[in-house]
Amino acid sequence: TGESGAGWRFVPGGGAKAWIMHATGKNNDQGTDKFIFKTIDSAGVMTMTSKGNVGIGTNDPKEKLDVDGKGYFSGPVAINTASVIKFPKDKSGIEYQLAVNGMAIAVEFVAKITNEWSDYVFKKNYKLKGLNELEKFIKEKEHLPGIPSAKEIANTGISVGDMLTKQMAKIEELTLYMIQMNK
Repeated sequence: TGESGAGWRFVPGGGAKAWIMHATGKNNDQGTDKFIFKTIDSAGVMTMTSKGNVGIGTNDPKEKLDVDGKGYFSGPVAINTASVIKFPKDKSGIEYQLAVNGMAIAVEFVAKITNEWSDYVFKKNYKLKGLNELEKFIKEKEHLPGIPSAKEIANTGISVGDMLTKQMAKIEELTLYMIQMNK
């Protein structure tokens, strides 16, 4: 009973810092419970368990990958999908760096708006469509001017920042229509 184990010491390049790989288990005859990689003067840096869990910065990984600390990825990341979702590149030509096949939740999300914000609607030279012209457009196209159709969205998705700007422009146009109607 009790924990027993064996350790191996690696000295990379003959330097002063040594790396230790430590195998642990309840009894050596039952096999190894986990491998812990660490430096002599630190807690575990990486752990692999017999269940296939890998921990970075933790000696007790609870999931297949359990990271305690910050992470850095130098390329696209796909979650619950074999590859990054294949939507066309956005207008800037940048490919998507994160694909999530499923729902995502956040306490807060900030969209960096890279195009002009919608306050241009309030400029003196902005041409607000007349209500008759707007009604004709809606009857013909079955969507608002400047807003993508359902078919376009189904094919390419929605840029959240772009859509926020377009929706704000429509809110500002509605405000101008109400001001006109109140006169």
